[in-house]
Amino acid sequence: MEDKAVNNVSRSKEYVKRFVQIVMILAGITLIVLGIYSGNVTDIWNKAVHICYECIGIG
Repeated sequence: MEDKAVNNVSRSKEYVKRFVQIVMILAGITLIVLGIYSGNVTDIWNKAVHICYECIGIG
């Protein structure tokens, strides 16, 4: 009887973990799409490139 309870707890933890993963992926995709639709993609890309260049000492 105790093995079934442990198995159910383990299974429910896996479901919660999978649910959180899916929610986080969907949230990330949603934010990326909203960022693209805002029209600031080129500005953000240029800032990211300049920051990377500064980090490695080129820019």
